[in-house]
Amino acid sequence: MKKGVIRNVSNNQSAVEPPQADHDGLDPAEEERMRKIAIGYWLMRPDELESPIEFINEFDCVGDVQLHSHHNEEFFYVLSGEGIMQIGDETDIVVRPNDLIYTPPDVPHSIRPKEEGGVVRCFCFAVSVD
Repeated sequence: MKKGVIRNVSNNQSAVEPPQADHDGLDPAEEERMRKIAIGYWLMRPDELESPIEFINEFDCVGDVQLHSHHNEEFFYVLSGEGIMQIGDETDIVVRPNDLIYTPPDVPHSIRPKEEGGVVRCFCFAVSVD
């Protein structure tokens, strides 16, 4: 990392302009829907990182993020709320605060709040795979 401090997003605003999404298998309409239900607060852009980390963000999941995959390893740390994740063939994985979830590269995954109208807040980062 070029800087030693990852930004504080307590004001519920992104610290930086979010990068363009890259979700394999999703059409533009589905990506737009996901942007509305997974409200991200971006902390570091890829051009600010000198490491294998591709992005760092915090997001509130307020709806069903459809099954999708990335070409990187992704980690979710649940800050608040309860959710249900699918990672590959594993479905209905209950996630709670302080859980750290790993999704391997190119493995489809999804997340949604456990309760209708609920919110799952996660800290998320992705690591590039060479």
